[in-house]
Amino acid sequence: MARDPGPNGRLPSLLPAPELSFPQQYEAGMRDAVLIDRSELTILDVTGADSERFLHNLLSASVSGLSEGAGTEATLLNNKGKLVAVLTVLRDGERFRLVTESIRATALRDGLDRFIIADDVTLELRPLDDAALSVEGPKAARILAEALGENATSLERLGHLGHRRYGSLHVVSRRHDPSPRFDLFGSGESVTETMKRCLAAGASVGDEQLAEIRRIEAGRPRFGVDIDDSHMPLEASLDEALDFDKGCYIGQEYVVRLAHRGQLQKKLVGILIEGSTPPDLPAPVHFEDRHVGLVTSARYSPCLDAVAALGFVKRDAFAPGTRVEVGSEGSSRSADVTETPFVTTEDPAGARE
Repeated sequence: MARDPGPNGRLPSLLPAPELSFPQQYEAGMRDAVLIDRSELTILDVTGADSERFLHNLLSASVSGLSEGAGTEATLLNNKGKLVAVLTVLRDGERFRLVTESIRATALRDGLDRFIIADDVTLELRPLDDAALSVEGPKAARILAEALGENATSLERLGHLGHRRYGSLHVVSRRHDPSPRFDLFGSGESVTETMKRCLAAGASVGDEQLAEIRRIEAGRPRFGVDIDDSHMPLEASLDEALDFDKGCYIGQEYVVRLAHRGQLQKKLVGILIEGSTPPDLPAPVHFEDRHVGLVTSARYSPCLDAVAALGFVKRDAFAPGTRVEVGSEGSSRSADVTETPFVTTEDPAGARE
């Protein structure tokens, strides 16, 4: 039976309620393994003899020659170089799986569909009875391998966006998060069964609060929160989704012009705010007594012992190390513009001097 999405567009979670407090969940994510609901993600399957050429000519990343089991970050832009959707492209046999935020799934499908003329290309959104969750943490590979009857080393060797299919379950490795992460996509039945096995193997349940701080620590913008269709990919710090060596794609002229002229006037950056209480959002950012931007996402990070935030700032406050003030007059706090990700897989302690 299909699960009906709620008013926020998300499907009901298959995960049980967390038994751990937030600090305990966070520690489990950095030291052990947690399961996190990922129903905010949707897959658009692209099939047909012309699908590789079709996607390569439209998306900002190189799709042509993408090998089986590999993936790439990408964007779909409009003809003015503005964001339609941010996505991951996965080569899965004869089809391509495009993973995007659920709130942009229809825009992505419609944005591609309008360019299908005489092409042998079919677009199909994942059915509502499918499910998605992630297994995250240093022990994620071992626990997931036990659940799947797989060798843990095989999963550990998957690079960023490397992926593999286990029957109806599709496993995608992500290596740009605070600790190793494996996304699971499949039927509600297959995901639920894998979830139960992961819990039996020692994984804990993480809630939406944990998912949000891990997203921010990874420096990953969220559509409708940090970015929207008025932004260009370079403004949104989506450089990894751009291939400057490939041929033309929709919106390329504007992306290349902005990159070559070096006239980026605003940019999404990381901001580390003193204290443990996030500011009311959106929070103004001031530099040398001038308003230079807005904080759009913020959560307390236990490993940084500060508030990790994402926000847009103007050009004169881009540089990492720039000292700024966040908040309204009378309640502002000192903060530092910093590089993202705040916390990486290679540095799980996340300590910054």
